[in-house]
Amino acid sequence: MFDPALNAALQRLHSPALDLFFQIATALAYAPVLIALLAMLYWGWDKSKAFGLVLVFIYGCLIENLLKETFQTPRPFQVDPAHVRLLDYFMRLEIAGSGIEWAIPARTSFSFPSGHAMMSVVFYGALALHWRRRWATIGALAAIAMIGLSRLYLGCHFLGDVLGGYAAGGAVLVLYAAILWLEDRRLGSPSDELLVFLLLAAPVGLFLYTPDSASAGRLAYLLGFSAGYFAERRWIGFSPAGADAPRIARFTLGVAVMAGLYFLFGAAFDYVGSEANCIAYPVVRSAVRYGAIGLAASWALPALFVRVGLADRLPPARTG
Repeated sequence: MFDPALNAALQRLHSPALDLFFQIATALAYAPVLIALLAMLYWGWDKSKAFGLVLVFIYGCLIENLLKETFQTPRPFQVDPAHVRLLDYFMRLEIAGSGIEWAIPARTSFSFPSGHAMMSVVFYGALALHWRRRWATIGALAAIAMIGLSRLYLGCHFLGDVLGGYAAGGAVLVLYAAILWLEDRRLGSPSDELLVFLLLAAPVGLFLYTPDSASAGRLAYLLGFSAGYFAERRWIGFSPAGADAPRIARFTLGVAVMAGLYFLFGAAFDYVGSEANCIAYPVVRSAVRYGAIGLAASWALPALFVRVGLADRLPPARTG
């Protein structure tokens, strides 16, 4: 379960084509990709359901970080560097540019559980729950399996990490399914106290237990997206419906703006200061960057879509 021999055996099948295939598969569970997909669902599918997916996604990320910090296990390429290589391009980029070790070997996060495996179950499983179609279930299972296998092939996780990620993600997904089931069978909306707890108290508590740049970014994204979601419902009333052409235009413009914000804030922080003279800098950078992206995704971009004619407003009675 935690033997690097399996990783080494898979990597003996190494070829450029397999490298590319598994790199694409693993990218399907990277946080920036999932954040972009969540925003696209918000802009073109169902705002309330997409907001629910954002909530469960962020909780999954924070719980994943809590588990990693609790177990603090090394990765296969750290345990057996002679036989297991790190083939994940994005993780290599993260390690090269991290600047501060944060007491983590090789400047990367811990191994157990696999965050990719966990988030694949949470995100793609939640989508399958909402769509309730055979093709959605089959697609979700295929994505979950390929993402888990990619983490083994790329040398990022042991089999036990992947299975642990599946189990943790399954627990979050079961809880989300139970919430959906209860919502289908009762009238009214959650109380203000419950919303404050779900959107503020609980995620802040999880962050304070394991405060690092990754969890700061996820928390800030949730807070930014939540603020924008309620502001958009109150003052904009953006409709995600429409023909395919405007939807594609919204997706293209929206993702371009979010990517621009990501790099703009990164460049701004690089210009203002460096990690060497401010120990909190990675946390601040991550929080500001992802908070701004969350606010833009749920509020600023829908306002822009309405303004330029890429989306309509909902009738006043339906803005909620």
